[in-house]
Amino acid sequence: MERQPESNDPERTWPKLEVDLTTWNGHWFNLVCAAQDRLEGEKLKAFNREVGELLWRGDGATVNDLLATINAHMDLVDTSGAFSEYAPQPGPEMPSQDV
Repeated sequence: MERQPESNDPERTWPKLEVDLTTWNGHWFNLVCAAQDRLEGEKLKAFNREVGELLWRGDGATVNDLLATINAHMDLVDTSGAFSEYAPQPGPEMPSQDV
């Protein structure tokens, strides 16, 4: 699901990360880096804090937990269709940042 930025400024858009999630198997930290590249300032700090907490909480966080954390900070789109919850949604086209 695509979310709107917190600001009422129409010039600001919610970051979008379109990736084929089947190609990231075993390289999930690279996906985190790709997500970090789309954030800045306080939003980047909040993202880094949440990813750090997820990885250090010690209860066996899963890839799905990591994807949900990324998706909480941007519109994560899985172009492969392997993760249906992140499948492309029909609607107005937004510029994507393919990885």
